[in-house]
Amino acid sequence: MPGFLSAADAARRLGVTAGYVGTLVRRGHLEAQRVGVWLAVSEESVATFSQIKEQNQRTTEMLELTRLVLDGICPWCGRGALLVPARHITARHNIDRHQLRRLMGVGARTPICAAPLTQARRERNAQPENLALLTTLAPWKDRRPGQRLIRTTDRTIVMPTLERRSPPRRKRIEPAQRTRIVAQRQEGLTYRAIADLEGLSEVTVLRICRGYR
Repeated sequence: MPGFLSAADAARRLGVTAGYVGTLVRRGHLEAQRVGVWLAVSEESVATFSQIKEQNQRTTEMLELTRLVLDGICPWCGRGALLVPARHITARHNIDRHQLRRLMGVGARTPICAAPLTQARRERNAQPENLALLTTLAPWKDRRPGQRLIRTTDRTIVMPTLERRSPPRRKRIEPAQRTRIVAQRQEGLTYRAIADLEGLSEVTVLRICRGYR
């Protein structure tokens, strides 16, 4: 048929499998007609989808930014050995994790921690006792607020409800206060004394003095 391609030819042009071409047709990304048992895909829709796909591909800057973040290096100041670069980038450069993901061109489920930490978390989640806990999770679409999970082990996990939300985000530490805390520590004040003066927790003061926050 003039102006139409077979599913195999469309797959070769798009760099996907023939089965995925059928998925694109069902989702409305490609136009096609059924000819007997064959699927004829519109050549014009293939060209349009290919152009959109190229525009959505990650740029060189995005790939370089992703490489630095996964290596534990801050792309803005060059600080290295960061297990969770997003935490440092948020605190020091005022770029939250959502903006960072957009700059990297990655989705919400793509890990942006340093590779060793991501691997350690995957190994921990793959342990039998942790896998047993994951099997107790009810599907999100079927779970009602406050619904308790099925007990399959000696532990019961209750999913957060509207009344039991996660705690608010941590307090923002201004650069002037950070400098003052470091100066007080250099003068010999204890972490507890500085925490009482600044109205912060002792752990927060400790992390600021050690450069982790």
